[in-house]
Amino acid sequence: MAMEQSSNLRDKIVDTKYHLEHLIQYGLLLVIFAFSLFLLVQINNVFARLLIITVLSLVYLGWGIRHHFEEKNLTTSHVLEYLVVAALIFTVLSFVFLI
Repeated sequence: MAMEQSSNLRDKIVDTKYHLEHLIQYGLLLVIFAFSLFLLVQINNVFARLLIITVLSLVYLGWGIRHHFEEKNLTTSHVLEYLVVAALIFTVLSFVFLI
């Protein structure tokens, strides 16, 4: 009985740590997106905006690949999914802020 409770407590601690790490990662990603959007609104230079949009898209792509690599579940479909979403981010932000 005590061994089972110890195991359950250990599992809860591991789960809590896992969720906290993910919360921090996604929170940081949200801050990066928010700061990038703030810069896009403030800057009037087209080339600077294009650079910010490109870097933001690449950061998202790299972030997703790194996340799944750390989780040891990176597959080709994950890479393609993040590539498509990064391209979509680039396209939408380009239309909004460059045209």
